[in-house]
Amino acid sequence: MWRKGIDTVNFNPKWRNDATRAMLTDGHPEALLITYIGRLGREKRIEELRPVLDALPDVRLAIVGKGPHEEELRRVFAGTNTVFTGMLTGQPLWEAFASADVFCMPSDSETLGFVVLESMASGVPVIGARAGGIPDNVRDGETGWLHEVGDSDAIAARVREFQADRALAPAMGRVGRAEAERWSWEKATSVLRNRQYPTAIRRCQETLASTSPVQRAANLAMLIVTAIVGSSIVGTFGRIDSMINGREH
Repeated sequence: MWRKGIDTVNFNPKWRNDATRAMLTDGHPEALLITYIGRLGREKRIEELRPVLDALPDVRLAIVGKGPHEEELRRVFAGTNTVFTGMLTGQPLWEAFASADVFCMPSDSETLGFVVLESMASGVPVIGARAGGIPDNVRDGETGWLHEVGDSDAIAARVREFQADRALAPAMGRVGRAEAERWSWEKATSVLRNRQYPTAIRRCQETLASTSPVQRAANLAMLIVTAIVGSSIVGTFGRIDSMINGREH
């Protein structure tokens, strides 16, 4: 299995800025800002953030993305301090990630949880459901907080802690950034190239040595094809990584 990787160059705290905060908070950049960024689908359980805003009326929420549940979510959050931005890409997306104080992911349907890692890479702590791939990425109490699925009161309690101690979110964000750097594309492709690929070749060679001549020939052909494809993949990832890090123009 290939190791997961994220773009830690562009998902980066360097994109945090006052103009984006002003936009996401509807002109109240001093307020604590929660973001949800991703698909607006019913399975994401975004409406469970409404009780959080009811309990904490000074907190602001920005919902970034689009999807089939958007119209219903606009009704759910009507009258609250919520901004819908629509889908963002490129630098505006990176700025939205980095300019938040807290990222909330109440979904119980996340698999790899890339969006959680992207928030951490942006220097923003996560409050996420204890379900799916989220607990694999969030160290409870260190890079963010985990809560039981559907527990809006628990989300509100954690947001209240960030609101009471405004130094807590940046401190957790720094720890999260360090954790996310372990999952950069550079490190992911390094593991593929230096560990997984040689291991696959060694195991194939061991299999070849213990089979009949006919089966050995078939396996050798497969090994050659695998080597060609693997080299192409590694080369492609290497070029992607170079472009991401500004090493190829």
